[in-house]
Amino acid sequence: MTYSPPVFVKELVVKYGSFVAVDGISFTVEPGEIYGLLGPNGAGKTSTLKSVNRAFKACFRES
Repeated sequence: MTYSPPVFVKELVVKYGSFVAVDGISFTVEPGEIYGLLGPNGAGKTSTLKSVNRAFKACFRES
């Protein structure tokens, strides 16, 4: 059995039209960790979390 961390993001890119809000962010959150995103306004923190949230919802959506 292969171990997979609960949250694993690799080279995430988020675009709104031609504007790149997130450009290749990667991170892992291990069990028991608390993870924070820090940065100035417009750095892509909210876009990153919304994208990760959408991916979780898609993975766990009931058929």
